[in-house]
Amino acid sequence: LLLSAAENKLEHGMRWIESKSLSILSDAENRADKEWEKVLFQADRRIDDAERETGFYYRRLFELGQQKIDDAANRAESLAREILGVGPQATLRRGFAIVRDENGEPVVTAAQAVQEASLNIEFRDGTIDVKTAAN
Repeated sequence: LLLSAAENKLEHGMRWIESKSLSILSDAENRADKEWEKVLFQADRRIDDAERETGFYYRRLFELGQQKIDDAANRAESLAREILGVGPQATLRRGFAIVRDENGEPVVTAAQAVQEASLNIEFRDGTIDVKTAAN
């Protein structure tokens, strides 16, 4: 009888331990699930933040790139105007003449000019052909 009572107590104690263990395990699992949900929520929030930041920086980079392209285009236009302003036609408009040999190549020195039989001199209002002393 004493043994039977002890066995009952032991069995009751084992059921209590099993029940308590299952309860503790269930609570721990619930807490773990809640913590996991928090982690997922925070991860999603950080991903959203990163996507917004990436979008901002992408737009900013695009704007800066476009600005650089626009600046380069403006500079190229400015240089083109400057080049045209010092080109042959601009030189003629300022009262200078362009001297060319019979092949249409520019003559840039007196030594070169005296070796030519004829020269073409271009002014702003037209051209004339001249014979040189070498002729």
